Amino acid sequence: MKSALKLIPIAALIISGFGCNPSADEGRIRSLTYRISYIADSKPHLSVRLRFRADPSGKTRIILPHEWAWQDNYEKGIKNFRLLSPAAQLKLSDNGIDYEVSRSGGQIITIQYEVKPYWDGPINREVYYRPIIKPGYFHFIGHGVFVHPDWDKCVTRKIRLEWKGIPDDLQTANSFGVNKKEQSLNSSIDELCHSVYLGGDFLLQEADIAGFPVYIALRGDWKFPHDELLVLAKKTVSAVRGFWNDYDFPYFLISMIPIDNINSKGGTGLTNSIALFVSNDLETLDELKFLLAHELFHTWNGRKIQREEPEELIYWFSEGFTDYYTRLILLRNGLITLEEFISSYNQTLMNYFCSPAINATNQEILNQTHENRFIERMPYLRGDILAFRWNTMIKKTSNHSLDDLMFDLFHGAQTSGMKVSMNNLAILMRKHIPGGVEKEMERYLARGETLVPGADDLGPGAVLTEVVIDIFDLGFTYDESDNPKKWLVTKVAENSPVWKAGLRMGHTITGRSIHWGQTDKPVVLEFIDDQGKKSRIKYLPRGEKKFVPQYKMNEETFSKKRAACLEWFGVAEEKR
Repeated sequence: MKSALKLIPIAALIISGFGCNPSADEGRIRSLTYRISYIADSKPHLSVRLRFRADPSGKTRIILPHEWAWQDNYEKGIKNFRLLSPAAQLKLSDNGIDYEVSRSGGQIITIQYEVKPYWDGPINREVYYRPIIKPGYFHFIGHGVFVHPDWDKCVTRKIRLEWKGIPDDLQTANSFGVNKKEQSLNSSIDELCHSVYLGGDFLLQEADIAGFPVYIALRGDWKFPHDELLVLAKKTVSAVRGFWNDYDFPYFLISMIPIDNINSKGGTGLTNSIALFVSNDLETLDELKFLLAHELFHTWNGRKIQREEPEELIYWFSEGFTDYYTRLILLRNGLITLEEFISSYNQTLMNYFCSPAINATNQEILNQTHENRFIERMPYLRGDILAFRWNTMIKKTSNHSLDDLMFDLFHGAQTSGMKVSMNNLAILMRKHIPGGVEKEMERYLARGETLVPGADDLGPGAVLTEVVIDIFDLGFTYDESDNPKKWLVTKVAENSPVWKAGLRMGHTITGRSIHWGQTDKPVVLEFIDDQGKKSRIKYLPRGEKKFVPQYKMNEETFSKKRAACLEWFGVAEEKR
């Protein structure tokens, strides 16, 4: 079948790769000043005062925080929004969220507003990207706090931050510095919003990497010694920067706060920083290596190498390839063993072949990634497997590897502003694989055909086998449209584990603990039956059995040809 992917000529590729190209004067003239006060009263909140010059037209649109990272309604936390400038008028925009200020062009506009928590309950994965403002500390991503004029978000401009109301004995840190009450930035609105800000009872530690500081901001009680996190961070940051041979980071911050989920880890890469959200039942830092390396890799694959919109169509690359390199970089730098490497990839294969979204098309991923957790996860799994597959294809036809594609992308991003897109990747891959990968993209991405791992994708040190496993299956369907915290059970599979435990159609689930995709860890449900009786059940979410590809160490070959087995992954023998 002829591929439906149409390639744009390379000249057009380079031109279309550029991002913003604003006038040089805009950033110089249009500056912003934020005064942020931490109000530690009975209901802690932030008080923000914003100053800037009105647009020449006399009409300045003001953008309020609204949505980011699968969160919406950020504007609910913006309270007491008011205009302080005399001889100026404020009115609500047609969308019912933003505002418009009328004032003579070039005159100063001052806006005052407060940021207050608009949710109650535990800090968990559903809410940790929202502003967290508590007695003793605050932690927020700029997307949920900073009101700003409707200016070009990519323009570098003068931005001043003034921090008030923070006692001297408490730590402050953000994506631009630590323990600074006044900050003058040369930054864009996009970078300002895509940053982390914190203050309060944090433990602040510093490591030196290539002569530049990396800070760890940690709060809460943990089961591991705090200094071990600093050691791990230094090793991981050095490893990921070493892969790219890019050490241009005069400053970097890693924040980590505890959340109330069980066995949960999450995070996001931001401007000069990453923010981690981890349940404090974490036993050892071994469980944190992959998350830390993954988010660090996004500094390049996602920030320095940006994606074309709609970015959901390229998640298989930005997330799946990042998972591939997370594992590979840890192996190359002696942070995990080959056995751990293989085990980690086997889990990817397990999750992929057991996923009900295994054949989701890229268009379905675009349309449903925020609505279906299995579709949301599919780009990670699919891209990870494709990375192994394409690396093998490259190695079989040249003395190169998938690394060379990544370096080509990074070079293109630095020199011409090239962005990741299906078309750009197809063009670059032609350099490394005769005939390119357009047919592969059509089959496995556009049409969602099932990927089959290759026998030699892990080199001579591993053997591809097949095992029989139980598919993850909750055993019931539910409706959460009326209240996401309460699931109405719409169907229960008869004789399934959850049926035998007592759940029935019409019951309302009020509490749950689910290790999605894991059949060896019990699901715990709290529910109310149709008679109003409260119950609590526990069961293993096992459905039908299925054959799944898995790799295992080729012990005989590895013992005889250890160096060759490791070389397949780019691992030098002395690293082991």
